[in-house]
Amino acid sequence: NYKVKSSGKYLIYKSNRKYGIINFDIGGTPIPCDYDYISIPAHLNDSTLDSSKFIVLTNSTWKILDNKNNVLATSNEEIVDFNDKYIITYENGTYHIIDKNGLEYLSDLPKTKVYGVDKYIFIVNNNDLYIYEDLLNPMIKQVSLSSYNDLYFDVRDGNINIMVDKNLQESLELS
Repeated sequence: NYKVKSSGKYLIYKSNRKYGIINFDIGGTPIPCDYDYISIPAHLNDSTLDSSKFIVLTNSTWKILDNKNNVLATSNEEIVDFNDKYIITYENGTYHIIDKNGLEYLSDLPKTKVYGVDKYIFIVNNNDLYIYEDLLNPMIKQVSLSSYNDLYFDVRDGNINIMVDKNLQESLELS
């Protein structure tokens, strides 16, 4: 329960030690109970949780699925987040940002956390936040963060709201 509005009505359920998804939207496709793990990334757009894609694990392979059970990407490393251009994986204490062709970006930049939201990549290194739109281009913005326990981003009305411990730290207008 994210305590926010969701873009779809669904239920992640467990049966016989496997997970699936029941889709309550009209015409919605159920996702069979074949997965060892299912999660939904905390992608907020206009304060609505995007529930159109899921991260799943099956037979030691991580996948991104759409809400019709189509595989959009796979990885042997744990997929922790993504956006339309990049997949964020985590292995052996290190984050990796990989494009759809398997090329890794910013491998030399220290990362304590990485997020993919909308068309942006957010890289956190301790209390410094680096914001990129396209990893082939320079960073858009660097922000110093206050100490935090919880960090998330809401893309809304052409702005990126940086939420620190459920409080707005900064709203960035990006074009």
